[in-house]
Amino acid sequence: MKQAGVVATALMMASASAQAQSVEVFVFGDSLSDKGNMYQLTDESYPPSGQYDNGRASNGQVWAEKLGYNLKNAPGGRIKAADQKDGFDFAHFGATVIRRDGLQDGQHLGYQVSKFRTMASNGKINVGSSDQIAVWAGTNDYVAYGETRAKLVAERLAKQGNLLQQVAGSHVFMMGLPDLGNFPIAYEWNSRDAWSQLVAQHNTALASDVAGYGGRLHYIDMKSLFDDMQDNPAAYGFEIVRPGSETSGYCLGDGLVLDGCPKTYMFYDAIHPARRTHAHIASYVGAVMDGVLAAPAYQDAGRGRASGMMAVQSRALSGDIASLASFGSVEFGGLRLFATERARDLVGDDAAGPVGDGLALAGAEMALGDGWSVAALVSRRGNGRALLDGPVSAQAATGWAMEAGRELGALTLSIEGAGITQQLDSYRVTGFERDPLVTAKFEQAQMTAFASASYALEAGPVTVSPFASFGYSTVATGPINEQGQTSLVSANTPAFSRGGYANAAGVRAEMLRSKTLWGLGFSHAVSEDGVSAWGLSEADLLTGQDASGARVVDSATLSVE
Repeated sequence: MKQAGVVATALMMASASAQAQSVEVFVFGDSLSDKGNMYQLTDESYPPSGQYDNGRASNGQVWAEKLGYNLKNAPGGRIKAADQKDGFDFAHFGATVIRRDGLQDGQHLGYQVSKFRTMASNGKINVGSSDQIAVWAGTNDYVAYGETRAKLVAERLAKQGNLLQQVAGSHVFMMGLPDLGNFPIAYEWNSRDAWSQLVAQHNTALASDVAGYGGRLHYIDMKSLFDDMQDNPAAYGFEIVRPGSETSGYCLGDGLVLDGCPKTYMFYDAIHPARRTHAHIASYVGAVMDGVLAAPAYQDAGRGRASGMMAVQSRALSGDIASLASFGSVEFGGLRLFATERARDLVGDDAAGPVGDGLALAGAEMALGDGWSVAALVSRRGNGRALLDGPVSAQAATGWAMEAGRELGALTLSIEGAGITQQLDSYRVTGFERDPLVTAKFEQAQMTAFASASYALEAGPVTVSPFASFGYSTVATGPINEQGQTSLVSANTPAFSRGGYANAAGVRAEMLRSKTLWGLGFSHAVSEDGVSAWGLSEADLLTGQDASGARVVDSATLSVE
């Protein structure tokens, strides 16, 4: 099992490369997301600066600007190739899903999406698979144009989302509508029931259409957030969330302009949220986005927890028993049985794969003659470290490992396999004040199998051993259902799996009567999603001695850094 570390680590490198890309955001929609595009198109005349903040339909930054990205304006036909840093805001004041006569190009969602796709195709903007896209539109179709075909609006909206996810495989988040029947404008226009019914139809159809397209297209429930803000205003710092006997329900209606609008108001005008509301929208949307993207991170954290246990199994199976506490063995002819009730933490303070003191294992190995040998073991670990001591805690884990090999003179051939099944607890800090921490429980199974060959060449006091190996690894994660104080930002992820293969080649040099093994290895790994990684390792591998005085090599440290 001397090449195990090289192969396994190479597989992890391919996964890490997939997550190392920078993340940028692109936003599409109407005045709920417009940070000044319409303002630029109208030479800074609309919306009027005396009432609104620099072209925003609010008294401050809109939610898209509060996600943590430095968004640039992207105004219709006047979009220029800019120095892309954190993304673009394509949203336009007054934009609709269904094309309407008399509007600017940017006021049609289809034009925004088409412009984005063209710019990406021409290389004027760079879009990667790790980027995030948000679309929030439909309000103007119902409020400004009296649209009643909710299913058609939702269908057209989902279609644009699907076009966006085809650009670079980016995650696209389709934001549903809040209950417009609870907005101040609905009270003024006596449209509460009609708009509430349309929104319900719209959101149901949009969620269904998004699920139908699948891929990286996701639905965000905005109605639940707005309902919660209006039903539990104190939790968000609000006092005025609806019209009342002494208030219009919004700042401009009460004569409160820009900085004169108190933070206790949810709405700035009859249909647009106030600055503080946009901050809550941003933290909510960000938390939901993170929830969708958290599943691979949960899986990687669980795989890290399993790595220490894998290392213990590998070393016990290969006969490296010096570092295992309470180890006992008995031999019957060519059969050796071994067991331990407690294995020492082999990785120290390495948070990626702690084992703790609860690992027990038992196994057997047998020499079959003609150079053949087989070995197998099973293991079990109890509770891991405390939940908040790292990103994930293994509550219980069971494992297995096996090896079959043959020595033909200087040539050694082997086939190896190992697996770990874990019950895991984890958590996610959401950044959403209403639900700041969510927890998750899930099961994960990891399996690795590989074949290797090495050839020992003796040159005086030095033994040089070229080696090569090929392996495959897969990690299957069960459903991940997050739980928090509320269900607003808790993600429910169905079962999924990831895998990849790796090959490695290198040379080890061993000095006679020395306790040091020098190794140099090259590895190449490819994950299932096509991410490729190369690695190089050069290390001095410290060795120990077992009770008989035989030298034991710590092969677990031969890995690609």
